Amino acid sequence: DQERRTPLHAAAYIGDVAILELLILSGANVNAKDTVWLTPLHRAAASRHEVALHLLLKHSADVNARDKHWQTPLHVAAANRATKCVEALVPLLSTVNVADRTGRTALHHA
Repeated sequence: DQERRTPLHAAAYIGDVAILELLILSGANVNAKDTVWLTPLHRAAASRHEVALHLLLKHSADVNARDKHWQTPLHVAAANRATKCVEALVPLLSTVNVADRTGRTALHHA
């Protein structure tokens, strides 16, 4: 679309795991960024779809991807009270103290 969101972004946002799997197996880029640099992993975290998030992680989605505000999927999950998503992301990170553009960590967003 105009914001360069892919079908994978949409499937991640609505949590449609069957479509996600089909798109990924068909070659969709799990780390595609839209115009504000959100990835499908950010979108799954924003909408609290932990099963979709797990599937993206299984297919090597970048847990350290940053959007235009330098927020990672962990920032987005914390801001949206996506507890299960936070629990899935934290063990994969070398640190949870990554600051966004305003100096706020995921804990600040929680």
